[in-house]
Formats: sequence, C-alpha cells, structure tokens
Amino acid sequence: MALFFTWILQPKAASFLRKPSASSARGSYVRPPTNSGCCGSSYGWLFFVDNKSAQIDLLLKNPFASESEKSLIKLPPIQCDPTERVSQMDEYGVNKAILSKDPNEFPNDFEVIAIYEGTQMLAHYKSGDQFWSYAKPTGEIQCFADVIFYKGMAYAVDFYS
Repeated sequence: MALFFTWILQPKAASFLRKPSASSARGSYVRPPTNSGCCGSSYGWLFFVDNKSAQIDLLLKNPFASESEKSLIKLPPIQCDPTERVSQMDEYGVNKAILSKDPNEFPNDFEVIAIYEGTQMLAHYKSGDQFWSYAKPTGEIQCFADVIFYKGMAYAVDFYS
C-alpha cells in the first residue's frame, strides 16, 4: 500500500512545510527562511524570496535532499529600480523563478530565470556567476508573463504574445 503525504505551505506567512519522514507516517516539519515568501518550485527545490531591502534576495531550498546533497543555495541578490519597489511591486517582488536543471545533479551547469518587479522584468543567473544578467526591454517586449526551459533553451512570452 502506497502512502501519500501532503506538503503544506502557507503563502506570505509560510509557517511550515510538512516533509515525509521514513520513520514516521506523520512526517516532520521544515521551516522556511524568516520573512520570506515562496515564489516557485523546480526539480524539488523551493524558491524563497525576501525583498525587504533595495535588492531581492533569492534562496533555493531542497527539503528532499539527502544528507550527502546540497539542500540550500543562496543566489546573488537581484538589483532593482528603487522606484519600482515602492510603486508597483507586490510584497516579495518575484512572480516566478525556474531552474534549468537540478543543482544537485549539475552543480556547475544549472541556470535560474526569475520574473521580477511590478514591470515583470527578466533576470538570468548561471551557476558560478557572481551577478545576475538582465533582459533589456525592447520596443516589442516590455514585460514578461511566463518563462520555461526546454531542451537547454529558455523561452519567454510577454503579456501580448
């Protein structure tokens, strides 16, 4: 008989996660970082964001990681326009974040893309980099609605595509 476990994540407050435990059918609890919100998940990793300063701090946490695997990755901060932060952003500032590959399987070859700010800008991070790179708006694309990785390439659409 297969057992199924429920994960619980309370948005904004993010009080706890329920993690299945091998020794107990009741599970154990994993606390997310303080003052953070969850803005996505990919390959078992949860993205937590804290934008209480002039930058957005993004943290990857893998509650499924074994003892031999990395379970926490702190990414460089995403730099923001201070006027955007005040006038148009929600509480946490990142609407979506995705991984190209599992960082535990490809520690030197994973990428992260985040859609952030009220104007839906796109930021890109490659493992090993010290900074994010940023997509510049063009006359045709001003803000991004969604992004995916497919066969090693990133594809993004704007709100009008």
